[in-house]
Amino acid sequence: MKSRKFFLAVMFVISALPVELRAHSGGHGAHAHSSLETWLDRQTGTRITGSLLFVENGLVAIEQADGVVARLPLDHLSDEARHRVTSRMVEIERLNRLESAGSKARDASHQPVDWRSRLPLLLTLAGLLILAGHSVRSLLLAQRRAFLLGGMLLLLFSSFAIRHSAQMAVKNQQVGPVAAAPFDAFSPKVRTRSDAQYLYVESDGLPEHQLMVGIKSWQQQVPVAQPYFSENAWRIPLNPVVAATPVSAKTALFTGAIALAANGIPIFNALNNRGVDSYSIGELDQFGGHCGRADDYHYHAAPIHLQTRVGSTLPIGYALDGFPLYGLKEPDGSTVTGLDELNGHYDSGGKYHYHSTLTYPYINGGMRGVVTVSNDQIVPQPKAWSVRPFTSP
Repeated sequence: MKSRKFFLAVMFVISALPVELRAHSGGHGAHAHSSLETWLDRQTGTRITGSLLFVENGLVAIEQADGVVARLPLDHLSDEARHRVTSRMVEIERLNRLESAGSKARDASHQPVDWRSRLPLLLTLAGLLILAGHSVRSLLLAQRRAFLLGGMLLLLFSSFAIRHSAQMAVKNQQVGPVAAAPFDAFSPKVRTRSDAQYLYVESDGLPEHQLMVGIKSWQQQVPVAQPYFSENAWRIPLNPVVAATPVSAKTALFTGAIALAANGIPIFNALNNRGVDSYSIGELDQFGGHCGRADDYHYHAAPIHLQTRVGSTLPIGYALDGFPLYGLKEPDGSTVTGLDELNGHYDSGGKYHYHSTLTYPYINGGMRGVVTVSNDQIVPQPKAWSVRPFTSP
């Protein structure tokens, strides 16, 4: 009788153990390999046979059969070849997301066991073993039942607490950096990922609002979706550093973006590439944007309409130096005062941020943080691809 009780007690404890103590996940996977294709440079006549690896800075990397990687300018390829490149990069990005999600799940399932959290369960197990191993003839029936019931309740409570702790640990691991919050308001159209250095923001470069309405000085460009994905995603530094010498947008940064709005749309210098205030000459639509030479939609004025979507406490975007860009008010709703020449200032905690204004420079008037500038634009930053050559208005 004793042995039967002992067996039942042990089996009950084992069945109540959290799953992560009794099993582990596993599996096998295979990576898809691209078939060899022929790629023609239409300008030089060069033909390369190989598999597409990646696209970076407007160059297509092709791995040949002997393992040598050759590069061709993307805009030298035929329309059909560029379509193949775009389709392949979208597929690679999708596979990367699946692999990333699988890695996170595997990492979460192999977290080290915190035995301190198992202490109530171990004590309960010890109590049941002692009870089963000793004679209980001298105990009254009511006492035995009460003791066993208390032990089982404690065991069940411990199991629940452990599983809840494990679930919360996994949930906490999945929370992204604080800088991702404004962009998450536009998910899934805008997607984010991060590493120790950057927040990566992906989008197709097209906002959800109406485009190109209200422009009085049209450049004859039209909005076209852009491949701001994978290696061509936007990069926001997670640990911005104040520069010894800031870069003013009055005298530099006339090419490329200087910030990124929460809806995944780049923000350019308030001055166009001719050094003229885009807003004042009627080049912008009702939301402060228009299309550039690559048919890429972007803002030149603060997209303050985004505040209603992200909320009053979050920034409406981030400058490419990593400092946040807020709307017309402080996060606590108070009036903005003491802005410097770059439309920024320090908060009470000593942290720097920019603000939007209704007058020039409308947005961040330059880079207070450390950035790398090449050919009058911040690098690295995504490349916009047009479907046609730029022509004058």
